[in-house]
Amino acid sequence: MSDPNQTVRDWLGALTLEQMAEAFAGDLLPPPGLVDQMPKMPPEAWQLVTVGKSGVRAMREAVDFTARCMQEFNSLNPIQTPRVLDFGTGWGRIARCFLRWTPETHITGSDVRSESFQTSRELMPTLTFMKNDVSPPLDLASGSMDIITAYSVFSHLSESSASRWIEEFARVLSPGGIAFITTRPRLHLEACKEEAEKNKGAMKQYAKIFEDYDKALAAYDNGEFVYSPLETAEELTGDFYGEAIVPRSFIEKNWSAQFVLQDWITTYSKVAIQPLIVLQKR
Repeated sequence: MSDPNQTVRDWLGALTLEQMAEAFAGDLLPPPGLVDQMPKMPPEAWQLVTVGKSGVRAMREAVDFTARCMQEFNSLNPIQTPRVLDFGTGWGRIARCFLRWTPETHITGSDVRSESFQTSRELMPTLTFMKNDVSPPLDLASGSMDIITAYSVFSHLSESSASRWIEEFARVLSPGGIAFITTRPRLHLEACKEEAEKNKGAMKQYAKIFEDYDKALAAYDNGEFVYSPLETAEELTGDFYGEAIVPRSFIEKNWSAQFVLQDWITTYSKVAIQPLIVLQKR
């Protein structure tokens, strides 16, 4: 018999991470009293278009990411129920995972795309979602968040856009707050170069993004922000959106006024390939 007082947070907290991914994907059903409270998944086609995966695999990537974020946060900050902003939330894949660790009233998602903003609200009406502009500021008070996540966001922002948002993250975060961001690894450039040379395979869609891959690799190794603009939708234009690969040395040199780079984690998931960058507000 289920506990009538059990919350979604209670139930998720008792699951393994694999079970948690299954629960969010709808493969593991919650107790009857919690069915209507669980976040819903968008159509499979929408999942594939936005994150390249669907179902349990899509959610396992998100669960692994948030679990490692909370592990790092707990080692660096004493706050037990952090206020979380998921920046570039999409359909709330990352945001929903924080339900295991903090109250739903502490979770906010933000996205520049109107469709994503509306979809997230429909799938998770108990969480807070907001639409942000292409450039700062966010409609949030200074120091109002303890965690900001940006999964596969800085893998798409131009250098100027990324720097503006880093400054905004520093404003919105509380003292000692942490931004968890990802970017594409150097290996992505190597794979794109290989596909450009043979023009086939799984990475074919990326093969022609950079005109000169040797030049891009050299720039990366020299600590430069590597970026190629893309035009994909009305709200995602090449002046701020494209393919970005940000080296560690660039972050250490250019974002150190606002943040301390606490860690650069390359192996935290069997399915996630973007390094997890841990930035703590000074």
